[in-house]
Amino acid sequence: MKTFLRPGNIIIAIRTFFVFLFFTQTLQAQVLSLLKFTATTAGPRLILLQWNVDAQQQASAYEVQRSMNGLDFTDIGILNTVRDKTDYSFIDADAGSGNIFYRLKWVQGNNMPGYSIELVVNHSPVTGRLSLRPSVIDYGSTVLFLESSSGTDMEIRIIDAAGRLCRRQTVSVNQGDNKLPLDISSFARGLYHVDVCLKNGFHKAVELVKL
Repeated sequence: MKTFLRPGNIIIAIRTFFVFLFFTQTLQAQVLSLLKFTATTAGPRLILLQWNVDAQQQASAYEVQRSMNGLDFTDIGILNTVRDKTDYSFIDADAGSGNIFYRLKWVQGNNMPGYSIELVVNHSPVTGRLSLRPSVIDYGSTVLFLESSSGTDMEIRIIDAAGRLCRRQTVSVNQGDNKLPLDISSFARGLYHVDVCLKNGFHKAVELVKL
């Protein structure tokens, strides 16, 4: 039995080949366009997303998507492509807490969508406790008690009742309980605000009275 190739069959075969080649090249371009994608905690309710792309395989825009269950994603931002730019970043300023999923969606020049891998960030809320003991003194020093959820740097500012900055200093604190003596022997009598700001996002102010 002989098999004959009709002209119509040849045309269908050629079309099928080029359709397959088109989708293969499109899929490859979408995969190669994204070289790196990371998500890191940047502060309370803040997640920093960064990605790196091949300048020769740019998308027309990058959509940032977020999900709280890993299934239902919503758009939270969009960045337009900048020619010859390879590094992009986006800050989610309302991240919440718990496991948060992120992915990127982009559109190539042929209007075919592509998706990045999904990243998950366990974003725990920043916690801490701050107190002065004692907070009312008639001598030269007191002790600042701080409970921090992580080891980090801390800035202390002491401000008087008129809003003048009387002292500023930066110290390192450990995770857990910390005790820091404050010498205010040179300060005049009056009301002061001790403002504490940690790099992990914790921020609180307490009052200090010197009699």
